[in-house]
Amino acid sequence: MPKKRKLYVENTVLFISSRVEKDLPFPAYPLINSALLGILARAKYLYEISVCHFVFMPNHFHLLVVVRNPSDVPSFLRVLKMESAAVINRICGVRQNTIWTDGFDDPIVLTSDKVIDIIKYIYKNPAISNLVKSIEQYPGLSSWSMFKKGETCRECIWLRRSKFYKIENLGLMTDKKQGEIINEIAGDDPIFHNFELEPNAWTKCFPEYNNVNVEELTNRIIKEIQQEEKNLKHPKGVVGAKKLKTQSINKKFKSSKYSKRMFCISSNINLRKTYITYFKFVTQKAKQAYMAIKNGVCNVIFPPGTFMPGGLFLEPLPPELFLA
Repeated sequence: MPKKRKLYVENTVLFISSRVEKDLPFPAYPLINSALLGILARAKYLYEISVCHFVFMPNHFHLLVVVRNPSDVPSFLRVLKMESAAVINRICGVRQNTIWTDGFDDPIVLTSDKVIDIIKYIYKNPAISNLVKSIEQYPGLSSWSMFKKGETCRECIWLRRSKFYKIENLGLMTDKKQGEIINEIAGDDPIFHNFELEPNAWTKCFPEYNNVNVEELTNRIIKEIQQEEKNLKHPKGVVGAKKLKTQSINKKFKSSKYSKRMFCISSNINLRKTYITYFKFVTQKAKQAYMAIKNGVCNVIFPPGTFMPGGLFLEPLPPELFLA
C-alpha cells in the first residue's frame, strides 16, 4: 500500500509535483530537454492521461493533468521519474543513484478558479524562483510555447535510456553539438511519439466552463501571466538563460522551500471540508481492507478509487459531493 494515501477519480484535475533529493540534476541543456519531452510523450503514449500544462525546473517539475483512467496515474508518473533519473545517471556515469524523492504530491483541484491560479503559477515558476524574468526567457522544458501558439501536437523523439552514456562537460557544448549527440543516441531507426498537449481539457471538468470560448480564455490567462511577471521583484537579479544552459549538471544546491502536502485545492471552504471528510473515510476503509488481506482474509473488497495489491477499483465520486 502506498505510503501516502491516494484516491484517483476519472475526469478530475490533479496538480502534480515532484522534487529531486538534492542538487540541480536537470539543467536546461537541449539534450536534457529533448530527453524529458520524449519521456513525457512516451509515458503519455503508454498511459491514458490528459496533460494540460507543465514546467520542468532544475530540481522539480509541475504538471496539471486530467485523470482519464485512474489506474494509469501512478504508472504514468513512474515512467516519467524512473526514465528521467536513468538518463541523468547515465550522463553522469553513475549507477543506482537516487534522483527523485519518494512519491509525489498530487492534490485534486476542486474549483475552476484555482485551476487558473495553478496554470499561472506553473508558468511563473521560473520567474518566482529568480531564474529568469519571464517564462518567455526560460530555456528549460515547459509547455509555454505550445500553449501560447495554440500548438496541440508535436512529434517528439524518444531517446531510450539504454542508448545514453557518460558525457562530460555537456553544459559547455554548443546546441549544435548536443543536437549531434541527440541524433547519435536516436540511432538509425529513431522512435517518435506524437505528444498531445490538451491545455483546455480541464474545462470539461467544471460545468460553468461547458460553453467557454477557449481562445478568449487562453488570451486572458497569457495576459495575466505576463502582467504578474512584470510585478515580480528580483532584488538580487536573476540567474539568466545563458547560465541556466551552461551550469554544471548536478550543481550543488539545497532547497529551502518545502510545500505542505494537501489533499485538495479549493476556493470553496465547504467543498474542501466535504472532500477531505470523504477522502479520509474512503482511505481509512482501504487501510482496513489492506490489513485484512495481510491477516489472511480472502475476498476483501476495496472502496472505489483506492489502491489494492495488484489493481485498482474505480468508480466516480458521488455527484452530491459537489453540490456545495
